[in-house]
Amino acid sequence: MTDEESVHRHYSEMDAGPEWGTPEWVWRPLADALGGFDLDPASGAEETPIAETRIQLPPRPRMADSVRDYGDEGRVIYGDGLEREWFGDVWLNPPYGRQHNPRWAQKVSDELSNVRTLTALIPASTSTQWFHEHYADAKLLTFIDERISFDGSGDNSASFASVIATWGPVTYEYVQALDELGDVRSKTRLSPPWTQYHTERGAETVQGVVTGE
Repeated sequence: MTDEESVHRHYSEMDAGPEWGTPEWVWRPLADALGGFDLDPASGAEETPIAETRIQLPPRPRMADSVRDYGDEGRVIYGDGLEREWFGDVWLNPPYGRQHNPRWAQKVSDELSNVRTLTALIPASTSTQWFHEHYADAKLLTFIDERISFDGSGDNSASFASVIATWGPVTYEYVQALDELGDVRSKTRLSPPWTQYHTERGAETVQGVVTGE
């Protein structure tokens, strides 16, 4: 395998499809509720930078491991988000595909002890092994009401449903923002059913979700 093939291996598999970014209406309210995301480890396809620090695959192999500072728009680390340590409040919209999904799901589990919060937008493939083993124990699972039209896909909506998995001590405003996106469910065990959760139940119910109690 050449250096260039190695750099692009996570995006070059036939089942991955085009590289799609998250539309701003999905991530912006969540970022605002947290005071901004610190890290996006699978960056590069979005039209607007999502996090202060973004990790993205380098356009050329010689740029690997370099860092570019963009001032008010933060910085880009050229590398592989699967191979770097995560930190802070993390936003993740990983590459999708049969080979990608299990690898990124495992990385999420590996990094939970290093981050403050983690917000992951993934396919709602609830019957798969990778979802059950790595996402089903998230503090919150939000099933998005509509099929997302990702940045880079034109006017075409995704052929699959999406879910946002959340870990960590999020704010009340964050949970309210999730509730605007879809059905928010609190997960207390690894197997279904989930307990459906809505912010209108009141701050007393929200408190245990926000603080991790």
